Amino acid sequence: MNRTRAGMPGNFVQGLSPSLLCRMRSECQQLVAAAFWLGDSGAQEAFAQCFTPDGAFDRAGNLIRGRDALALHIRQRPPTVTVRHFNSMPVITVYGRRHLSSVTLSTVCRWDGDATPAIIRADVFDDCVLTDEGWRIVLRKAQPCGG
Repeated sequence: MNRTRAGMPGNFVQGLSPSLLCRMRSECQQLVAAAFWLGDSGAQEAFAQCFTPDGAFDRAGNLIRGRDALALHIRQRPPTVTVRHFNSMPVITVYGRRHLSSVTLSTVCRWDGDATPAIIRADVFDDCVLTDEGWRIVLRKAQPCGG
């Protein structure tokens, strides 16, 4: 039996060509990676542009909504704090031509000055849609997970 990636579990839309699925996954992967990197690097406006205008970031129940609030969230990080995410490849599920989601396993290291870094592990879920601006995150949900 021939199985294409379109017929694999996690791909709920039949009729999308393998090349379209590949392009959608690639663009989503780039978006998810960019959002992590831009947030870590303090590029507040660029980080906020990874989201839809009304996009939201749910940090373990603390909801930050809208591009202005998302940019402010990054801007308010004290200058002595450094944050770095070390991530798995995102696992992407396609729901339609304009909607997909990803889950990334993330180890977050947060340094405050010269102190030993705090290390947090989280599952990060991104719900993404294709807009006139390209792929954007509608909702990012970071949920701390075990050890």
